[in-house]
Amino acid sequence: QNSMHGRCVVGIFFFAMLFIATGFAGEHFYAALTDTNSISVDGPHSFLTISGIKGFRPTSMHTKAFVETKAHQTEKGTISLWFSPLEDLSNWTNKPWHFRNIKNSQVFPFVSDVYPPRNRQEMDFGLFWRTGYKPLSFMYNNKETKNKESSSRNIWAEEMTVLEGMWYNAVVTWDKEKRVIKMYVNGFFVAYIENADFVTEWGEKLYIGNPMFVMGDLRIEGHGVTQDRKSTRLNSSH
Repeated sequence: QNSMHGRCVVGIFFFAMLFIATGFAGEHFYAALTDTNSISVDGPHSFLTISGIKGFRPTSMHTKAFVETKAHQTEKGTISLWFSPLEDLSNWTNKPWHFRNIKNSQVFPFVSDVYPPRNRQEMDFGLFWRTGYKPLSFMYNNKETKNKESSSRNIWAEEMTVLEGMWYNAVVTWDKEKRVIKMYVNGFFVAYIENADFVTEWGEKLYIGNPMFVMGDLRIEGHGVTQDRKSTRLNSSH
């Protein structure tokens, strides 16, 4: 745990500095998630400070917290956000068996284009934590795929541990023309999918947050990460 804890600190510091320094071209959206000026909220919520950094947390799964943007409706794009868990979690963290009979009880959405945001069966664009296998997942398509050899509808990090009091950065990039999606955590490359079928229109209203995590610094860029920028980030995170 100590070695992983140290790696997270280094990765977070360098990734944040490089993201701010390089920037992106094209459509873009930014929400600090430090107050209600950057997000619409209907329901119980709070703004918590974790390790000196302020973020947003809905205190009920029924809270409607959302932003509206078209920045992600592009051929190439990137979504980046920060999250901090309120307890230690990993792909081995499972809820009691009686909770597993409740639909989507193990899904904790960060961003989702449907309400309720944990409804991954209807989600076309969403990034969420799920207790158990595939803890961090990005949903990009909910309809039947055209390519039967590539029937996957999401991309995920198979193994991941997050610690209370720490902040983590998740980034997903997509290229619809090349049919490629990539995922990074703290600047480290963790998942990749090719032959992805983008057959659905991603919604403009994005619902934000869940009670298990504090979230901050949501960015959506209408342009993918270039190879040079990606390599610089990954090398600097070690």
